[in-house]
Amino acid sequence: MNWILIPLSFGVVLITLPGVFESGVLSVAAWFCSKQKTGIETEGKSLQLGILIPAHEEEGLIERAVTSLKSSCGDESVTVIAHNCTDRTAERAANAGARVWTLNGPAGKGFALEEGFARLLAEGQDAVLVVDADCVVDSNLVHVVKAALADGADAVQCRYELRPAEKNPRELMRAMAFRAFNHIRAMGREGLGLSAGIYGSGFALSRRALETVRYQAHSGVEDLEYHLELTLNGMRVRYRKDAVVWSEVPFSRTGDRTQQARWDDGRRSVAAKYTEYLPGAIFGGRWSAVEAWMNADSLPLALQMVALALLAGLAAPLQPALRVGLFSYVAAGFVAIALTLLMAAKGYPKLLLWKAAGKVPYFVIMKVLRLPSAILQRRTKNKWVRTERAPQNTKPFPKGK
Repeated sequence: MNWILIPLSFGVVLITLPGVFESGVLSVAAWFCSKQKTGIETEGKSLQLGILIPAHEEEGLIERAVTSLKSSCGDESVTVIAHNCTDRTAERAANAGARVWTLNGPAGKGFALEEGFARLLAEGQDAVLVVDADCVVDSNLVHVVKAALADGADAVQCRYELRPAEKNPRELMRAMAFRAFNHIRAMGREGLGLSAGIYGSGFALSRRALETVRYQAHSGVEDLEYHLELTLNGMRVRYRKDAVVWSEVPFSRTGDRTQQARWDDGRRSVAAKYTEYLPGAIFGGRWSAVEAWMNADSLPLALQMVALALLAGLAAPLQPALRVGLFSYVAAGFVAIALTLLMAAKGYPKLLLWKAAGKVPYFVIMKVLRLPSAILQRRTKNKWVRTERAPQNTKPFPKGK
């Protein structure tokens, strides 16, 4: 029996290792980084920053996004690229004070970004800031981005958060997982001197970055794909936790599942595509590229927990020395996950957190049961399928800290 269990056990170790590293090492680094204050070293007043909102069927939220950015941007204009829109997105963006470009062509957010970057660079912009049409930004966002770019950053990613509806444990779990991946790990990377990552909204790319690595990311996770290209070319994305981009948690469970399936499958596909570049990155000392690949290859949090529990079951019948080693690895993996979630839980109401914790087994089981449907959705992974959102929280968006 051991001749089957031993290779299976080590196979699970290999599958879970990227996630254990990401959760453990980056969370510890993030804890130290969270104690440090982020200062604005340079004003960046002379830097010409283009502000781009890619939008597809966003008539309900586009005015809010434009208004929010205009309150942050000062003299910079806001450009909305209405991509394959059949609703009133363009009209409402213009009414809110944005410049509007209409684009009809291949589906996918990556094509809208490629066109927007090319046009803004042709106008002479030094860098481009991207914010999604369903987002609201802190009033200091543009100031922080320009300061980081003026200090020499090739690219900048600001803190990107989901705001759950009030008193909703399900949405709180979603927002915490989002914070764990997009904020806690990004802080850890910044603290270790690695590239922080690009998360789809609230990121800025310098002219140097866009001219060195032409934007041609058209997968379902175009932000992750382009970030890997940047790191392979020796560029680093800097993280700024002191300016926040806010979005609502998808209000429909169908929209949430569709978005999550698209992200999970896209990450696996991109990780597989870039595996061939790993040896060169390792021997070339490009550790940001190696870590970025590990991030792409990490299992979703729920599946990571299932895999670690499976490993414990496989290890139980093995010889004592091997069993102790594997059990220690499983324990380290769960401690790493717990540390990540504890850091992500900071600031949320304690009673709501306890209610959300009680739903963890349900979410894990549902994640596993949805795997077949997620696989079937691969045929639509490159389409720009709008995730249904609507403001569900009556309180104003909080200020980032």
